[in-house]
Amino acid sequence: MKPINHDRFLRNVFSTPAHAAAMLVKFLGRQFALDHDLSTLELVPGNFVDSGHRRHEVDFLFKVKKSGGKSVYIYVLVEHQSTPFAMMPVRLFRYVSRIFEASGAENRSPRDVPEVIPVVLYNGHRKWNSPTKLSDFYDREDPMGSLEDAAVELKYRLVDLSKVSDQQIRLEGPANTHITILALLFLKHIYNEYFGSLLKEWAYYFHKAYREIQGESFLKSATYYILESTDLAYEELIDCVVPYTEPEVETLIKTTGQKLREEGRIQGRAEGREEGREDGRRAAAKALRLILKSRFHVLTEEQNSKISGADLVQLDIYLDRAFVARTADEVLR
Repeated sequence: MKPINHDRFLRNVFSTPAHAAAMLVKFLGRQFALDHDLSTLELVPGNFVDSGHRRHEVDFLFKVKKSGGKSVYIYVLVEHQSTPFAMMPVRLFRYVSRIFEASGAENRSPRDVPEVIPVVLYNGHRKWNSPTKLSDFYDREDPMGSLEDAAVELKYRLVDLSKVSDQQIRLEGPANTHITILALLFLKHIYNEYFGSLLKEWAYYFHKAYREIQGESFLKSATYYILESTDLAYEELIDCVVPYTEPEVETLIKTTGQKLREEGRIQGRAEGREEGREDGRRAAAKALRLILKSRFHVLTEEQNSKISGADLVQLDIYLDRAFVARTADEVLR
């Protein structure tokens, strides 16, 4: 099976301004909606992610005007590795620099330099325990603090779906849409082995979403996303959703799922799952080594070997210790 295609699913949601605005209000709060004219929100074409990271990162750049008229950029990076990426502030610094270059900021007057707000949306297995700003990496050995103001800083807003309750996601408001609700629930629970049971609870939203802007397109994309990304079979999806929806939604889901099955794109999920777990283990091991080297500078051959031989469960335990332990051996005990 191909890797989970978060990219196609998310672009379907974020390409519609009404749903993108609802997402941003969820991420940044109601005050964001009060301070900005959401009717001016637009998705800026292109992406800034390094080619080697596009398998587990999707990014979106939005432009919106403040109530005073000045434009602001909102950069949303969706991180869907199974474990947090320790060096995210460094990577985001690079991406934001590219946004400044693309906007021609260096040729503008100081008052016209765009404001860029970075947001990381994370839907991995374990909670995000990595730094959210560059200064978390700095050694503060200067007792007088005389150089702190000169240090480069970048801080991002983190939306860790593992910490967001379903009730919060489902909370309806003036800027919210049912498509937004479903999209976030899907992203949060896509790895859940009981995904089918959850679908029955969410079936109410399918018909609501169908009636919204680009609703038909969204439900087609959602059907692809579910069948290509979970162990749910086509017949199980029908059983989970169809009894609770209207005839139009039933027809849409059945025809989309049938097309996928005929194309052979919902086969071989078990092999893909095993490959995905190994990818997650390698990513966790890489993240752990980066953290340990940034804190303790050098890893011994024995320490490297212990990391290489650890399974994903053990690596998660090591990662939980990585920022609080006093030595690398204490992390790997």
